[in-house]
This record gives sequence, structure tokens and C-alpha cells, in this order.
Amino acid sequence: MSEASAYSPPSREPAEIAARLRAYIARNEAHAQRHVEGEPDQPKIQNGLMGGLLLHVRRVEHQMRCFILFLAAQLIERGLVKPHPLSLYRRGEADPNGPSALIRRQDRQLRAQLSGRVQIATFSVTTPVIEGKRRRHKRRVKAVYKLLPSSVQPVDARHLLARYTRLSRVLLRADVLAERLAGRALTVRLQSPLIPAKAGTSEPPFSQPFNNPLYLRALHSWLAPEPLWESAAEAEDERGDLTALHLMAAESLTSAGLPPGPDPRLRLPRFELWQPPPPPEIHLL
Repeated sequence: MSEASAYSPPSREPAEIAARLRAYIARNEAHAQRHVEGEPDQPKIQNGLMGGLLLHVRRVEHQMRCFILFLAAQLIERGLVKPHPLSLYRRGEADPNGPSALIRRQDRQLRAQLSGRVQIATFSVTTPVIEGKRRRHKRRVKAVYKLLPSSVQPVDARHLLARYTRLSRVLLRADVLAERLAGRALTVRLQSPLIPAKAGTSEPPFSQPFNNPLYLRALHSWLAPEPLWESAAEAEDERGDLTALHLMAAESLTSAGLPPGPDPRLRLPRFELWQPPPPPEIHLL
């Protein structure tokens, strides 16, 4: 029996899915470690290998996002979570009772320097949609020609390895993150009126991506992102789970009334030449 025919998709039990994700994190991290050179505190990887290794970690990160969104949708659909109060302060606003933004930024920089570890952003499950922001016009600067870097040139590997460490921490808190996201989604649903065009219909109110608090851009398609799927050519079990988790997340969000919706970036031609001419105007004498 071939490996492909022996594959069985994961069940909807969170414990089984988490166990598979833990195995994928460990396997891909070990694969990356085999290419690490240099001292432990200054790991290096050849530049030509970094692109492929980044695809591997991105593939596991996508599976993790789908898993957490699947859990959040299940909590909502089964009525196992209550609305959570939204934060009093929007992201980016300083707490008036706390230190100033400048002091907090300097404190974070000092903490990062003292830790001696590479700093990466917090793991984001959903895709933020930024509205109403104008695109800043950058000053045109004469481009400097850059030579193609050598494929054997060692580059810093700390960021790549730190993302695997972050994934392990996120997996341990997957249930907490899912519950928090589900509570916020219910709060937004209770506070947001129905879209007028959809009122009185069976279609869920969160049909627009920017109204959906559990929005993930990649779920516009029923298939996982093709570069991530192609990167798992030598791991049929993970490739199968990538497809399965992507589909489970999309289906569960739709069942919970929070579908990803169509991709707003997709456009169709107007076919103006094929439209019938306007009706003739009749004027009374």
C-alpha cells in the first residue's frame, strides 16, 4: 500500500488535530535544524535554502490559523461561548493612565536588547482589514543596483527558528485563543446591525470581509494557497492535512454564520458592448 493511499484525514476532535500539528512542527523544525551552521547563539543557513524553509514554516502557520478558526467557529455554532467585552481602547491608542507611547517604546527596545533574543511579531490568526487609510506617496529615490546574493552565503536563521518556537507556544494556547476570538465575534455580531440589503433574509449579516471578526484572506478560496500546497510535495500526510484543515475552517465559519465571502479583489469585465441599448425616449408633442 502506498503512502498516499494510506492517508486518512483528521477527525474533528481537537486533540487529534493538535497532535498532528505538534508532529508537523517538530518534523519541520528538525528539518530546518539540519541545515543550521555556526554557533548556537548565531545560527546560519545558506541563502539558497532559506526560501524553501520559510515556505515550510508558513505552511504550518496556515494550518494553525485554520485550526484555531475551526475551534472558534465550533464554539459559536454549539453555543459554548459567551460574548466578550471589547477593549475600551483601540489598538494603537495609549492608555491615559499608563506611561506615554515614547516611554513604552523605549522600554520595549531596552527589554529586547537585554534579552539577547530575536524579536518577532505576535502570531496573528485573522487577517486585519485596514479601511479609510490613504496610501502614502513615498519620495522617489534613485534605485541602487544590487547584485544577486550568492546561494551559499550564510544568512541569519534566528528569525526562522523563532517562528517554530512561537508555533509551539501558540499550539498550547489554541483553545484559549479560539475562545477569545469566538467571544469577540459574538460581541461584534450583537453590536452590528444587519446589512440593509440582507435584512429579513437567511443570509448571515457578516457577508463583507471587513465586518467579519474571524476573517482570513486565504479562506476566500476553498483550496489552500498553492505555494504552501506545493511545498509539501515530500510530505503527503501534511499536504492532506493542509487541504483538510483549510476546508474545515471554511465550512465551519460558514456554518457559524461567519463565512469568508468572495474575494473582493476579484473583478469581472463589464461587457459593455454586449449590453442592450437603452430604450428609446418618447416625447409628447
